[in-house]
Amino acid sequence: MKNALIKTIAMPSDVNKSGQISTGFILRQLDLAAGVAVKELTGQRSVTIAMDKICFQKPILVGDYLLCFAKITKLGKTSINLNLRIDIKRLDEKGFSLHKKIVSAQATFVSLDKNGEKIALDEFTLSDKR
Repeated sequence: MKNALIKTIAMPSDVNKSGQISTGFILRQLDLAAGVAVKELTGQRSVTIAMDKICFQKPILVGDYLLCFAKITKLGKTSINLNLRIDIKRLDEKGFSLHKKIVSAQATFVSLDKNGEKIALDEFTLSDKR
C-alpha cells in the first residue's frame, strides 16, 4: 500500500454520543478508499458487497489526520478483494507523529456496468493501472 487514497481530518462533527469518533465515519473512510482503488482498476461504478475482519487497534481522536489505504489482493470472476488500512498522524507537543495500522479491514467489491450488472474481471490483472 503505497499512497493514501483518502486523506481527511477527524472533526467534532464525526463524534458519536459517547464522545468518540464514530465507527460509521471510520468505515465510510475505508469504503471510500476501497472504492477509489476499484475505480482506478476497472473504470466502472462499483459497490461494496462485504466488509470483514474490521480491527480497531487504537481510538481515533478529533484532530487526527487519517491516511486511508487500499490494496487489491485478489481478482475473482466478478469480485475484487482488498486489504484496507488507516494510519493516522497525531499532533502532540513534539509535533506530528505517525501511528500505523490504527484500523484494518478486508473488503469485497464488484464493479457494475451501466445496466447494474456485474462485470467480468477476466480482462483485468492486479498490475493494471487505469
